[in-house]
Amino acid sequence: MRKSRIFFIVLTLVLITLLIGSWYKKEPAISQIINLLYGQAIIQNISSLELGFSEISARQIRLQPVRGKTIILDKVTISHPFHIVLNRKSSQRVEISIGKLSRHMGEWAGPINTQNTADKAHAYPVIDLSKLLQSIIHFMPGKVFINQIVLGNNDLMGPLDITRHNRHISAKLPYTSSQPEAYNLSLQADITSEKVQLNASFDSNIRKAVSYVDVTIVKNTHNGWLLDTNAVLTMDSLSPFVDIATSSTTGISPEIHTSGAITIRTTSDIPDNITAISGYRNITLAFESENLTASFHSKLLDTVLKAQLSTTTPVEMKLSGLDPLIPEYITGSGRLNLFPSGNLPERSFLLDSEFESHIQTNISRVLVNGSVNFASGKILANSPIWNKIPALTSIKNQNGTLNFYGEINLQPLDQLSSTEKNVFDSFTLTLTPESQVHVTAHMQNSTAGSLLQPFGFDKSRVQVGVEDNLTITGATSQSGRIHLVVSGGTVSVKMRGEKIRNSILAHFRKIRCNINDNAECTFGIEAEVPEIVNPISGTSITQLFSDSDVRIQKTGDKYWLQVQAFTVTAKEIKDKSLHLKNSELRVPDIHCVFRAHTSSCNSTKGKSNVTAIVNESLSFSGDVSFGSLKLQIEDGKADFSGTYNSKNLHLTASGNYALDASLSGFVALTGNALEGKGKLVSGPLVIQHHLQHNLKQAKGNILFSLPPVVFSPMQPLSQTVKGLPIDVVSGQVSASGTLSWPQQQGSALRLTLSDIATVYTDSFATGIDAKLLFEKDNGQWVTGEPQSLSIQSMDAGLPLEKIRFFLSLDRDMDLVLRDFAAEFLGGKVTSQALTWNLSQVKRQSTLYAQAISLEELARVTESKHFEAKGRLNLTIPMITGPDGITVEKGHVRALAPGGQLRYYGAFSPQMLADNPQLNLIANALEDYLFHTLEGNMEYSPSGELLLKLKLVGRSDSVDIDRDLVINLNLENNIPAMLHSLQASRDVAEALEKQLDQ
Repeated sequence: MRKSRIFFIVLTLVLITLLIGSWYKKEPAISQIINLLYGQAIIQNISSLELGFSEISARQIRLQPVRGKTIILDKVTISHPFHIVLNRKSSQRVEISIGKLSRHMGEWAGPINTQNTADKAHAYPVIDLSKLLQSIIHFMPGKVFINQIVLGNNDLMGPLDITRHNRHISAKLPYTSSQPEAYNLSLQADITSEKVQLNASFDSNIRKAVSYVDVTIVKNTHNGWLLDTNAVLTMDSLSPFVDIATSSTTGISPEIHTSGAITIRTTSDIPDNITAISGYRNITLAFESENLTASFHSKLLDTVLKAQLSTTTPVEMKLSGLDPLIPEYITGSGRLNLFPSGNLPERSFLLDSEFESHIQTNISRVLVNGSVNFASGKILANSPIWNKIPALTSIKNQNGTLNFYGEINLQPLDQLSSTEKNVFDSFTLTLTPESQVHVTAHMQNSTAGSLLQPFGFDKSRVQVGVEDNLTITGATSQSGRIHLVVSGGTVSVKMRGEKIRNSILAHFRKIRCNINDNAECTFGIEAEVPEIVNPISGTSITQLFSDSDVRIQKTGDKYWLQVQAFTVTAKEIKDKSLHLKNSELRVPDIHCVFRAHTSSCNSTKGKSNVTAIVNESLSFSGDVSFGSLKLQIEDGKADFSGTYNSKNLHLTASGNYALDASLSGFVALTGNALEGKGKLVSGPLVIQHHLQHNLKQAKGNILFSLPPVVFSPMQPLSQTVKGLPIDVVSGQVSASGTLSWPQQQGSALRLTLSDIATVYTDSFATGIDAKLLFEKDNGQWVTGEPQSLSIQSMDAGLPLEKIRFFLSLDRDMDLVLRDFAAEFLGGKVTSQALTWNLSQVKRQSTLYAQAISLEELARVTESKHFEAKGRLNLTIPMITGPDGITVEKGHVRALAPGGQLRYYGAFSPQMLADNPQLNLIANALEDYLFHTLEGNMEYSPSGELLLKLKLVGRSDSVDIDRDLVINLNLENNIPAMLHSLQASRDVAEALEKQLDQ
């Protein structure tokens, strides 16, 4: 019920009783009240008026206020009307009966508009309380009965029964509405010219709750009164009359449903002219409540909330005056709770808070503490506030509490009357470490959702906790805007995938934010990821840690981000083609700008330390510095570019070969396409490369080239590449190629050797010339066509010269030397094909040696006990396999006309004396001319050579006229013999001599 209804019910009744007196005597107090309520009222029409000494009646009386709607009185009867005129002391004999009182309810218009009135004191008509009381005493009829009062379509009152006995007045008024409930208003009053005692109560026929008001007004001076009011209002009993409209900006609907009780006491010095606001002094208002509850709809959360207020100590306000407003203090404390509406557990509060007011002339402060319970219903999940965050699809399963304490500072009370100042001055709110909130967040159909989805974070369980006190302060400016400052504290955020058990733990520290028309925040952030896996691409990250200092600014629709001292470390990063170990990235400064559809970031420099394994045979480690880093994101598509260089890069191949180098170049990412160009420099080696990699498909390639490099004994390859079993000490090398991953067609290696000299332990080769091409075919390196290769000389203890062959490598991993030819010990060595399978599968080959000189063999071996002449042909069937080289059923035969053997001094005299047959052979071999030498040869993987020879010839020391047949078995360990031969010479000297040739 609006304010006008209340006035209408209570005061219009008085008007009716005084209507006749006003008609005849024009009583000033009556017209003043009418003017106060409705403006000037005019009796518009009286129909069917019948006058008599004992009774006056009218079928209808219409009152038309200047403002408001017409009041209609039907079936009006006044008994003994002239007692009001002739004998006021007998006014109690007057009785008024009205059949029906009706009015179409409209908004109360308020007091008369006095904007054009010069004197503010005349804004309201003068109503003297003393004269008003005299009028009631003199003119109040003994009985007023109104059978029916119609206030609107659904509001009905009556019958109203008012009875007066001398100074005592009582009234009863039933009330019914559209609800199946009836109410009763009772009024008792004692009125004298010096004191008014008023008691009113209101109850219902269903509810036990009763509201009552006790009002005492006592005259204390000639022109002043003392008002003392005590009221106990039970909101259940007053619910049909509570109809409060508030601004839509508060987020509360016009209807509020209340329950509970409130106790109010008011004292004040009031003037005799009750409309003179400036005369109200020493006003005290105190109220207490126990579970005072109001239910309302919140637009912010889009749900019905229930607010409950209970006072711990009375809330008391003291005002020295109303015009001007002179407050002195406001004190009190209590508890305010918010609950979601519905069938919830008793303590399912949304807000549980306590307050304590300390508002005085120069200090205005309200202390608060409490907690917010996020498990209370689905308040956050259904809130429209999430619609403002495009990345979020929904919030589910929220729980946890947010604990806080703080204070609200108002303007000092002595400044509240200033229209230039806001009532609110500042506030401080501190979130305590017990605070922790859990929600399930779904982020889909957005850029953020698409980036997080492969790692399972598009549907995440998020936990936010306060680890140290986090303080939020706010202050108002003269324009009314609030300036917020957030400072201190550490906030932890843990996010875990709902389906994929990936998790991220982040700590925000040293938080400092300034939020006004624009906003600025600074904080440090640490993030830790135990393990994160992308099951689609196979990418995984283990023990990822990052640390940085962040600054965020907002200006208009633009956001600025600055990240300083950015550090990221990871124990392992793996995908299908790359494996990084112990990676570290440091960037001192990053600047980013974010707009609606475009974002960009750049950094002048950065540094990374990483151990990377590209595949099982290639890895690199070292520090890499970055520069001119730029990232551009437009409509979800990312472009990145930057430069890099390293001065201490360490590369390892096949686990044994190492290279220290410097690296420089640039890298660019456009969408999923990664591209890089640069060069690697190590000693005389300059390798240029061009990298291309598709992140989505996890495939790519690198093109590289090595310009011609000249080596010398002073600058061999071993100075650059460590761990190689073979060293290049002379000649020129160039190379180029392509490596693709995962293993695909297209990988190739081109190698050009010009006059190369190499050293392998105590062996060496010179004059190597070749142009080789290797290609990947179904994951295997092969040669498309046989590749020509020549070696001027090779010395592993025995010299092999003018070597020529065609090299081939097929899909079966057969390394074949086709059309092999070389010069050896004055003869030739040839083979149609020498085959060695790199997968250690057994292969057979045959090597032929023609016209091998025994004299050259003796010379090269520098044997002290052996001299020989003649030439040999050898057929050597070889088997290569996992055990090495094996020769079975080899054949040896001397060329005609034979030759000479001289084998002397190899046996001691004692051996010859004890073995006559050995003595005979020894004598024969000291000067043996053979015309036949033939036999077999065997060679085992252990290096043992066994020759079974049959010699036919003559010896002068035995019998010059008769052939002597000698069966000779020779055994020798070839590796040991070669090693002995190598040890007997200076390799460097022999190599230098060979190079000089």
